[in-house]
Amino acid sequence: MSRKTDSLYTEADHSHDSAQFVEDATNVQTGTEYLALLVRNAQGTAATDAVAAAYIKYRGVSNGIYYRKIKACADRLKDDPENMQLLRDMVR
Repeated sequence: MSRKTDSLYTEADHSHDSAQFVEDATNVQTGTEYLALLVRNAQGTAATDAVAAAYIKYRGVSNGIYYRKIKACADRLKDDPENMQLLRDMVR
């Protein structure tokens, strides 16, 4: 990654907390970089599943609800990848 960790966290937190909307592609890119960094950081720990550990930290909610919702939806999407209703239901 070309940015320092602190800079990336600061930008992600600012974007997430601000009332202004960013262009979708920028939002997805920043979120993806942030998540990738969390995965790499988790790989160096005792976490048995670095992706799960990263998602748990992704939104600052350490109870794992964010990861569990995404994982459950991803599992259902494997069987029905064109079903957009699964994504809509996930965010309820």
